[in-house]
Parts: sequence; C-alpha cells; structure tokens
Amino acid sequence: GANRLRRQVIARPQAPANTPRPPVHSMGAEIPTMLHALIDPKRTVRQIGDQLYSALPEGDEGAPYDAYAAAYDRAVSTPAYLRIAWGISRADNAGFVRAAFESNESGWLVDIAAGSCVDSAAAYAETERPTIVLDRSVAMLEKGIERLTEVAGRIPPNIVFLQADAKALPLRSSSVKTVLCHGAYHVFDETRAITSEWRRTLEEDGTTFVSSIVRGRWIGDRYLSLLARSGEIAPPRSVAEFVTALEENLGETVDVASVGNFAYARTRSSSLR
Repeated sequence: GANRLRRQVIARPQAPANTPRPPVHSMGAEIPTMLHALIDPKRTVRQIGDQLYSALPEGDEGAPYDAYAAAYDRAVSTPAYLRIAWGISRADNAGFVRAAFESNESGWLVDIAAGSCVDSAAAYAETERPTIVLDRSVAMLEKGIERLTEVAGRIPPNIVFLQADAKALPLRSSSVKTVLCHGAYHVFDETRAITSEWRRTLEEDGTTFVSSIVRGRWIGDRYLSLLARSGEIAPPRSVAEFVTALEENLGETVDVASVGNFAYARTRSSSLR
C-alpha cells in the first residue's frame, strides 16, 4: 500500500581499506563491519548484547529512567493514553517515522533517543537502510530489541542498537543521511548541544525529522506543566517556539505539522508530503 515503507535493496556502507577502526571491547565478536565507516575512530565501542553496543565508559550507569523503563513503555504503547493525554494516535507517530525512512533510498539513519521503539519497530522491520537505534538507557534499548524481535522474528542485520550520549555522538562527521528524533525533543533542556551533534554528523544533503510534545490542548497543556514541574521534561514550548528553536539551531528552514499536543517537523529538503 502507499503507506507501507518501500523496501530498498542497497549496498551497505563499507569502510575504505585505510579507514581506522574504532577501539572495541567485545564479547567475543568484533564490531560489525558496516559500523566501521560510521563510528569515530577516537571513540571506544563495546558489545554488551546481541547487536547491542555501548559507547559509554564501563561503569557509567546510563540513564536515571532505566528503573521505570517498563512502566514508561506500557504507558506510551497504550492508544488511550496517547489519545487522552496528547490528542494523537499511534498512526500519527508511525507515519512520521516511516516518512523519515522514506526520505532517502539509502544511507545511514540514526534514531536519536529512540526509547523502547513503540512507534518505530515496524519501520525497522521493513527497511533495509542501515540504521542505528540510539538511546542512553540500556533498559529502553532492551525493550526495543524485544519489540522488534516480536515484530520481525529477529533483529535484522542492518539494525544496530547503541547506547550513547545524544550530546556526544560516537559518530564520524558527515556520515549520516537521516537524523530522526521522535517524541523526545521536549525532554532536552540543552537543545543547542543536541542539535549541533545532528548538524555535525549529517551529510551535506542529509535530512532531519524531529517530533515533540508542545502546548496546544487544555488537557495536554496541564499534563505538560505537571511533567515540567516534576523535572521530567524541559519547560513546555509552543509550536512556534519549537520551530524557532529548531531553525536557529539547525540553520535550516523546517516544515511543521501539528496534531493535538504533538508537532512533527522536517527540514525543508524533505518537505511535507
């Protein structure tokens, strides 16, 4: 159907013969060959599970929300929660994620702050684009692996899960074709530090897809204020404030569509369909 992600048979990126390989401490296996051209050789990556890697130092606790990853996953995967709290559907989110994959026929896609992959697992299962699923929380990534395995029956070989800090991505400059950050931008206080990493890692003609919870509905606005007061998210933004921050930080014009308390933005080069 028109809404299904186009399956593309592509050649996965291979590192040139003289490309330095990043240091890796593994569990009996080397870093996948397709990652050699992507990981900054000055950064150390270690394997911590099946197709699961970490760029954080050993002993780093990762993310404080590891402890409630399961509860978070149950909430955000409930259609009633999305409809009542934010005025959106799972289809709204899944369609945005698919659009990011369809924005280019090849090249790396990095899903920043991917969480437990509630809205993205189906797209991962269908695409053959090489994809990094990145989050600071191992517990969230493990939930994502579990969800993708349920959908696809396995972890496809073009998908790699990576624990890393979004403010210091372990990726080479100009190595990524598409940056996707879905449903997480509202969490970040230091958006300039986050988006500067997107700009650094994107290829010259790369595209960016960002969605965020914003002010827009009375019920959602009340809930946003509650989350902000508890320190769970950054101060709530309006759609206009969200767009202004993105354009200032990315240095590009973005197109935006809003549904309920969600805003879906993309750089102009991947204009809204």
